[in-house]
Amino acid sequence: MLRALLRILAICSALTFVAPSGKAETTFAPALRSPAFPLLSQEPSIYDPAPTPGPVKALDPIQDKWSDENARLSKVRARAFLGLRDYRSARAETTLVLAANADDVDALRTLAAIEEATGRWRHAANNWTRVERLTGDSAAGARREALVRAHPSYVGLSAFFEGSAGVDQMSGVRLTYAARPLDGPEWTAVLENRVAQADAAILRDGSIAAIDENRRKLDVEIADAFAAGRLGLRLIVTDDTFGGGVSFRRTRPWGALELVAAYKEPYWAYASNLKNDATYNHIDANVNVWRGRFAWRARVSLADYNVADQDSAARSTRAAAGFDYALGDPAGNPVRLNVVIDTENFFAIEERQRADRTRYTPIQTVDRAVLSLGAAKTFGDPQRRFATLALGYRRDAKNETQGPYAGVAAETPLGQRLRIGLRAEYSDVSTRGVTGEPYSFAELYLRRTF
Repeated sequence: MLRALLRILAICSALTFVAPSGKAETTFAPALRSPAFPLLSQEPSIYDPAPTPGPVKALDPIQDKWSDENARLSKVRARAFLGLRDYRSARAETTLVLAANADDVDALRTLAAIEEATGRWRHAANNWTRVERLTGDSAAGARREALVRAHPSYVGLSAFFEGSAGVDQMSGVRLTYAARPLDGPEWTAVLENRVAQADAAILRDGSIAAIDENRRKLDVEIADAFAAGRLGLRLIVTDDTFGGGVSFRRTRPWGALELVAAYKEPYWAYASNLKNDATYNHIDANVNVWRGRFAWRARVSLADYNVADQDSAARSTRAAAGFDYALGDPAGNPVRLNVVIDTENFFAIEERQRADRTRYTPIQTVDRAVLSLGAAKTFGDPQRRFATLALGYRRDAKNETQGPYAGVAAETPLGQRLRIGLRAEYSDVSTRGVTGEPYSFAELYLRRTF
């Protein structure tokens, strides 16, 4: 009897001790503090032996098996979440695996696919590079090269013309520098010199005169891709104005959503607006959706227009929507049918009064509601030498004009890194809402990648 009582007291002493505070506390006996129960082994107890200097021991085989099994399950869950397009959960699972083993090839492949699907192409390219180095897989290297080719760093020079010849037109040259490094944010800088000409335009003082005006513009953007999406910041400087903007783009396999806000961006749709130093503040929401042969796009916008001596000279709401359908496999350059509606409605237009009491507006504004029906076909390889032809018909219900349009875009290499391209369009109906004269656009450019 006495022996049984002593055994019970020994067991109780293994489970309870008196803390310095005088309160009874319970701890785990050494038999329960083993690698077989990792979740129970949280804090050291008075039963743990004091640490002694010496080499670090290898992990217990039971613990190793537990870690490997959890890593395998995390990779399975990551691929499942990727298939369900739950990219946040998929990234969290791969992060757990890579935290334990930064060279886990399966996790790196899954992470690269996640980054591609969410528009973080630089992160995807870096992960494909790691996969190629670890495995020698040429397919991973080819995927990286495809991403780099699709987002090249380049220097470009272009000459352009737009408007209605002899009535209201603009021409100029544009120098573009784009840096797309794999280890830092993207930079884009555009320096433009534009000349505006018009037979008769309204100036800020109300006089009507011919215009032959020259302006320069510098537009710089820095952008980086985060887990939530791509964030871009812009700085816009002209001879007489200073502005900027911010954009956010979230990309998914089904499409993309973009939000844009800009302050005092130059509004040079017409020669008189360039002469009068017109700018506009605007907020835009854009969405693009693509699924198989179908593609949809839409934009809504609110704009506030200014001239050099007056803010809020006019306001407008803008909206556009488009629909494309491929007559065949989208990967095979099929004929694409398209329908586009583009509208803008001005309101709160501030008027001024001349000495003869006639009224005028210091900014040129024209409402529009342009419906375009057309088709386009690409010939050749868009990655090398190609040409795209487009034909269609437009009608502007606001200005009661209608007629055909035609466009072309072509590009061909001139050596290893140099390319030359052309974009041009002719339309009986202007997408700016100008009535009467046909509208045309043309741009010839050289681009060198590096």
